[in-house]
Parts: sequence; structure tokens; C-alpha cells
Amino acid sequence: NSRTPSTVAPETEKKRRDPLDEVAAYTYQEPDPELLPDPTYMAHMQTDITPAIRRQLVEWLYQVGCELGFHQETLHLSVNYIDRILSRVPIARSRLQLLGITCAFIACKLEEYAPPSTH
Repeated sequence: NSRTPSTVAPETEKKRRDPLDEVAAYTYQEPDPELLPDPTYMAHMQTDITPAIRRQLVEWLYQVGCELGFHQETLHLSVNYIDRILSRVPIARSRLQLLGITCAFIACKLEEYAPPSTH
């Protein structure tokens, strides 16, 4: 009862997509404008936060991320989340660190194999 390899019709072969092609297509697609932060948010949305304060937050998150062994992608996604929120919601300076660590925690859930526990 020997089996011969079946041949695949050319039209079926065309329908199959290489997973790497799908990843590349997703990676290089134009970002959804709704997901991009407003580049002028510091001037128009934030009254209590300056670019220097934002930079301090990003540097602090980088230190925390290095200490905990986060991937670079996690840190980049964290900053993206921070900027997206800051471009839409006024945040008090006293709440900025809480926003930063919350964004980092959410990014960890998506990017890290073993995200840190909240306990």
C-alpha cells in the first residue's frame, strides 16, 4: 500500500502564502493614522509636561527595562503607548511615572516571553 506524493494544482499553490511573506507585509504596511501619536501634542495637549520631563521618563523606563531584561521592542512599544496617550489626554506631571510603568507593563504582556508579575 504505497502512497505516491500528490501533486498540487498550480492554482492551489498560488493560494498558499509563506508566513514570512505575511510578516514582512505586516511589518512594512503603512501605520494606521489613528494609532500614531500627534507629533505636536506637547504644544497642544500637555500643559504640565515638557519634552525634558518626557525624556526623563523615557530614560527611567530604559533603566528599568535594562534591569528587568526587557527586549528593545518592549521599550519602544512602551514609549509609543505613552506618546499615543499623551497626544490625546492631558496628564498631570505627578501621574506620568504611573502612566509610564503601566504602558511598559502592557507592552511586556505583548512582547516578553515571561512578563514581570505585579506581585
